[in-house]
Formats: sequence, C-alpha cells, structure tokens
Amino acid sequence: MSRHAAAGMPALVWPSSLVRPSCPPKLVYLDLNHWIYLSQAASGARNGASYLPALEACRRACVAGRAVFVLSGAHYMELTKIADPAQRRRIAEVMEELSGFTTLLSRQIVVRLEIDALLDDRLGAMTEPKPSLNLLGHGVGHAFGKQSGFTIRNKYDGSDASDIARARIGAAAFDELMTRVNRLAERTLLGGPEDSEIPDLTRLGYVANIAEQVAQRRADQETAASAP
Repeated sequence: MSRHAAAGMPALVWPSSLVRPSCPPKLVYLDLNHWIYLSQAASGARNGASYLPALEACRRACVAGRAVFVLSGAHYMELTKIADPAQRRRIAEVMEELSGFTTLLSRQIVVRLEIDALLDDRLGAMTEPKPSLNLLGHGVGHAFGKQSGFTIRNKYDGSDASDIARARIGAAAFDELMTRVNRLAERTLLGGPEDSEIPDLTRLGYVANIAEQVAQRRADQETAASAP
C-alpha cells in the first residue's frame, strides 16, 4: 500500500507523457540559499568554511554518478535579484559545475500535464495522447518551455543552416564550436551581465527583470483563476 493510500489520500497520478529520469542516480534539487552556501565554500570565503564538507560531498556524488543536481526556472529568476554581479557569477560557477546546466521542465508545462492526467484518471481519457516530454533537459530553454541551444540560421530566410556550416568547416570543428557557444550562452544567461554591460544591452532591448515580470503575471493569473 502506498504512503498516500495509507494516509487516506488519493493516489498520486503521474502524467503518462512526462518521462521520469531513471533512479539511480538520485535527483537533487537545492534551493538558492544552499547554492549560495556552496559558492561561499568554493570561493574560499571565511563564512563558507563550514560548508566545504557539503560541497566536497556534492562533488563526489556528481563525479561518481550517484546524483544529478538540477536547476529550474526559479533559479534563473532568483539569481537576477542578486545585485552583485560577482556574487551571481560565483553562484553560477558552482551551479554549472554540479548541474552541467541540467534543468527541470517548465513548471507551467508540468502543471498542465498534471491537470490533464488527473482529469483523464477521473473522467477517462478526454484528450488525444500527447507527445512525450522529458522531466529533465538541458539549459534555460528547457526550464522555460522553449527549445534549448542555438542553431545556425540563414540570414536571408531564417532557415536552419547548420548542415551547410557543418559541411564547410567539418563536423568535428562545427560540433566543438557549437558546444562552446552554447555553454558560453548558458553560463551568461545564468550568471547575468556585468553592471558595465547593462546600458548597451538595455539599448538593444534587454530587460533586467523580465523573467520575474513573466512569473508574476502567471502567478497573478493563477490567483485570479482560483478565486471563488
């Protein structure tokens, strides 16, 4: 008997279209305050000394493949609230080391899948089968329900020109270049810009707290929808 059934609670219904990761390794989600403590330990800060054993344990579990440390859209949004660029970068470095930019699927998508699964369980299948989605993915795109990674685009019609670029410079060189570009982009998106970069970025359309604004609008919509 499941723990929920024993407690008189309805059995949990996992969305059939949401692909769970295998276990082991264990899935580890840390709140931002824990990432801050680990970054203090990694940077050698005096107040981080007590967290050094935890950091080393996380590193060993990661290298041994016993644990997968994951990020979510909330981490990206919460990091933008930290005013000190140097502190953001230190936190982002530890996040990159332990997670490799492994991210959870967008919360909004997971909620929608859970509601569909609940309705199907209670009322019978009411909708067409949905394509499978992985709970775990890579990068900020996956965390916000978008396509992850960059592609080479034709400047005239916007079509995918990756195959053309690969043929011109060679498959190995192209793959290495794209790996470096995508890692740099992920690192920059997570850690955010330097203060000195913001004026030029703002002129190009950059909005510092756009992710927070989007999250607030969604929260307001959910609150309004749940009101009697």
